[in-house]
Amino acid sequence: MLRGKTVEEITAMFGPAVREHGPERSERTANGEAWVVAFRRSLMFRDVTPTIHRLAVFELTDGKLEFSMQGAEITDEHTTA
Repeated sequence: MLRGKTVEEITAMFGPAVREHGPERSERTANGEAWVVAFRRSLMFRDVTPTIHRLAVFELTDGKLEFSMQGAEITDEHTTA
């Protein structure tokens, strides 16, 4: 659904972001190695689908996009006893 889309196309799909930040840098660690990732901007969208409550789009300085999604909160009405 989002693969190959631009930030502009994603904004057209979900409307304006509720938050936008940038530029920023983030330190990451994997397998004991640390490196820094630079973002041109990050955007937060809310309630993009019935199952995706928050969608974060991170635009790296090389133009690539990374995504982070969080589902809707589970309430008592959705749990079973």
